Amino acid sequence: MNREQAKKILGENATDEQINALLTSIHNEIVAKDDEIKSLNDKLTLNLSEIEKYKASDLELQQIKQSQMTEQEKAEEMRKQLQAEMSKYNKLNNSVKAKAILVGAGISSENADSLVSKFVKEDEQATLDLANSFVAEFNSMKEQTEKKVKDELSNINVKPSGSNINPKTADIMTWEKYQTLSPEEQAKFATEHPDEFDSL
Repeated sequence: MNREQAKKILGENATDEQINALLTSIHNEIVAKDDEIKSLNDKLTLNLSEIEKYKASDLELQQIKQSQMTEQEKAEEMRKQLQAEMSKYNKLNNSVKAKAILVGAGISSENADSLVSKFVKEDEQATLDLANSFVAEFNSMKEQTEKKVKDELSNINVKPSGSNINPKTADIMTWEKYQTLSPEEQAKFATEHPDEFDSL
């Protein structure tokens, strides 16, 4: 995003400080997201490596068991193991895809891990539908927050109205206010607030 695009978001009256703050925030967010995506790719590579190790160990165990089983038992055991392995692989694969969707939407890697663990399914489409539904809701909340921040930023450096003047400053006595008091009120003020009276 360049300065002109940032100015369009914040409005024509945006100050250089506001534009710089927005650009810095977006730059930092992009760097953080790049780091999260790299970390996610590293974890995926590690997970695939672990799957290969698991397959090799499982194959050894199968061979030992098979040497002691009938042909029917061997076939049934192989079917169960393949189903369990396929289920685990599908969930792992779907977790990675769903997490990529969440991280791509601006959710931190840690939060994405926590969320994915709650809704990942063996069925890929069901998992991705849940991830996309969550992202749609997340983006809606994000847009509302950005609008609120934009509205607040656009009110910076405006002339204060009576409603946002500090009540303490409204009570401070000035020479002009003092002159509007009756002689009795002036005497009372001078007696009760000698320091303020001296500073008038």
